[in-house]
Amino acid sequence: MAGIYIHIPFCHQRCSYCDFHFSTLLKHKEKVIDALLTEIEVRKNELSAPIETIYFGGGTPSVLSEKELATLLDFIFKFYDCSQVKEITFEANPEDLSMAYLKMLKKNGINRISIGTQSFVDEELRLMNRKHSAKQGISVIKNIQDAGFENFTADIIYGINKNYKKNLAENIKVLQSLQIPHFSAYALTIEEKTLLNKKVKTGEFSILPDDAYEYCFNTLHAFAQENDFLHYELSNYAKPGFKSLHNSNYWHNKPYLGFGPSAHSFDGKNIRRWNVANNHLYVKNIQKNTPYFEQEILTVENLFNEYLMTKLRTIEGIDFKYLSKNFPNKYSTRILEQIKLLNASWYNLNENRLNLTPKGWLISDFILKKLFI
Repeated sequence: MAGIYIHIPFCHQRCSYCDFHFSTLLKHKEKVIDALLTEIEVRKNELSAPIETIYFGGGTPSVLSEKELATLLDFIFKFYDCSQVKEITFEANPEDLSMAYLKMLKKNGINRISIGTQSFVDEELRLMNRKHSAKQGISVIKNIQDAGFENFTADIIYGINKNYKKNLAENIKVLQSLQIPHFSAYALTIEEKTLLNKKVKTGEFSILPDDAYEYCFNTLHAFAQENDFLHYELSNYAKPGFKSLHNSNYWHNKPYLGFGPSAHSFDGKNIRRWNVANNHLYVKNIQKNTPYFEQEILTVENLFNEYLMTKLRTIEGIDFKYLSKNFPNKYSTRILEQIKLLNASWYNLNENRLNLTPKGWLISDFILKKLFI
């Protein structure tokens, strides 16, 4: 089984924290979509496995019209084996999700919505330069439920300012009261080419100390345990039956094709490729049938390190039986030697498996550096 990711590289405005590839010049949307359709067709022989998941990400996929969305899906279903598709996820901003738009998504086969709420607190939304209000975020979730979507997820960003405790409590209150079946929660990170980074340099914005992020992470983990959410990946929480199948397949190294500017692909073996992160070059090179991507062949060491990086983010962790089948024995030996030098409260270890505890997840970057080849 395999997945397909479609990157829609447009947004209505720039959020202060975001460094993903996108453009606010919507006048070029038609040209990019035409190039997307070409890429979908010309790569039809790269996957032999049936498609299990389709994911529209961005950017902001909710800038798409019904005709544009339907055409993209028609091409995917025409050129790939979609007879076993289980999940079609569509990322959207709250301000775009009118009831009419939601009904359109449902009519066109979307069965999972990922909502870019980021917060249910207006103070935080303003700091992130989000276009919607907290009231809109709450209202759109009710509309999603009224439109008949059972499977949806909301994003939360925490640790934004000095009121992080009060604001997190409000976000948790909303998550609980609206009976949201899945949410993703991320610590605010300051990326180089962002408005927030500029404000940090000028002293207009202050980064919180590490213990603030630790407080938020632990509070969310406790909320999950008390409310029947499985904290199944470092940043993801799901009620029973509502894990993200598409993202889980990434973490299980299943093959996927990524279409659109900056999209990544993996053949499920040892080849990764990524499209140029420039809308103009992407369109131009596709039109001229010249290379619009780069790729690399992963070494055994690369594959081992990627396995550690993805699997230690998950509740399942590392499977030593998998390691023994796919890597030299010295790699498993190295893990066992190195992990035992670390604090035992950071991990769980038995003869078949190693996974990180919540304490370990908090310092997973440090642990991975110790385990990498």
